[in-house]
Amino acid sequence: MIESIAITNFYCFNETAKISFIAGRERNRVLDELYNGFSTQNRVNLLKMIFLYGDNGAGKSKLLMAFDILQHLVTTIRDDKMDSLPFFEFALDPYKEKSQPSEIEMVYHFDGNRYRYYIKWNETVILEERLNLLKVVTEAELFNRWYDFDEKVVKVKYGRAMNMDDDTAFVIRTSLLRNNSVISIIASTNIYNKVLHDQLSFFRNGFELVELSDIDLGEMLPDGKKTDGRKLKKVILALLKSIGSNIVNFEKIPLPKRIPSTLRARMKNMSEEDRQIMMAFWDQAPDYAVKTYHDIGGKRPQPLDLEVQSEGTKEILRLILCMHEAIAEHKTILLDDCINGIHPKTLEQLMKFYLGASEDSQLIIASQNFSNLDGKMLRRDSLRFIVKNAHGESRPKQMNLGDLHKNQNLRMQIENSEKWGVKPIIDEMILEETIREYRNEMIDMGNSYFSELF
Repeated sequence: MIESIAITNFYCFNETAKISFIAGRERNRVLDELYNGFSTQNRVNLLKMIFLYGDNGAGKSKLLMAFDILQHLVTTIRDDKMDSLPFFEFALDPYKEKSQPSEIEMVYHFDGNRYRYYIKWNETVILEERLNLLKVVTEAELFNRWYDFDEKVVKVKYGRAMNMDDDTAFVIRTSLLRNNSVISIIASTNIYNKVLHDQLSFFRNGFELVELSDIDLGEMLPDGKKTDGRKLKKVILALLKSIGSNIVNFEKIPLPKRIPSTLRARMKNMSEEDRQIMMAFWDQAPDYAVKTYHDIGGKRPQPLDLEVQSEGTKEILRLILCMHEAIAEHKTILLDDCINGIHPKTLEQLMKFYLGASEDSQLIIASQNFSNLDGKMLRRDSLRFIVKNAHGESRPKQMNLGDLHKNQNLRMQIENSEKWGVKPIIDEMILEETIREYRNEMIDMGNSYFSELF
């Protein structure tokens, strides 16, 4: 589980911005006995669900991208030292004379241990990389890596807690390029070190940035003909029933991958390049179609193709699949701009499922939907706000329990307050002037623009 992340000079984050996922001193309610909102790891209470709010363009998506870029930096093997690194520095500082490196620091819990990982990089070099083991009151250095510009080599120093033998250290030293992380070397060499293998496992599988709209339901929904698939399918159908859906069954139907004879005949007259493009396109065709069955009071449930279901229903199914993956894989799932099409009562029911079933997983959700703030399940300490100032710099904010009494309406207070940066700055005078200009310059042109098109 992830405890915190701090980012510097990355997209819209200029100065160091740290966001913590530690639970506050929110008093447990009766619901928390069944649906506890946090998990205790190494004496730290880590939130299972975190909601990121902010105005359009405030930096929510860029914050989530920091996780994705960090994962890419740590796990990707680059075969050429000249290969570029993903580097997106803050570009709106008028006083910055030259490019500055970006930095990310993450504190996380994995396999019973608590770690702090730090990386500093620019577009060509990982300048510094550190890993520390955090104990109750102390911390032990595992490794410290830096790039020596005078000698033009990467240097690494290991702490005693690393248990690094000379042979493994030699392989790392001779294999490590300036644009590869120490952790990534484990994946490309025939060496073993438990600490490094654990870190590689965490950065590969411990968290994932997911776009709900990218989830292929035909591919990801469980196959009821398989044992594991039957169990998950039963859970999904029960959840759908609990939120009032009349979907009582679904089945995955394999789609034939054979190219139709008419298309094969045409492909004979294509160039080799066009045939390869056509084959690549055909390979991307879906493997399954999904048919849902609805109880509408008749003798038999009525079939309906999933493609014609509402977008809200599809979003519910995708969110359930994300929750299951987080729980089953013991990982953190980051979701960008989602839950907008889900009814608040439905979302609260899904939150209950997740919090009741999750033990050591997290959902970090960026959204513009404030309707869930009315729910009984929501903890005030699970809210994080991203605010952008007049200079284009984004900063995270966290609600203190003293800011808002638990008996006050949370949604109304946040929506109508300018303190949290979620309320757009509206200027009615500019809008009225824009309407007048638009009507004078566009509407009164006699639709000449469209006349020229047609």
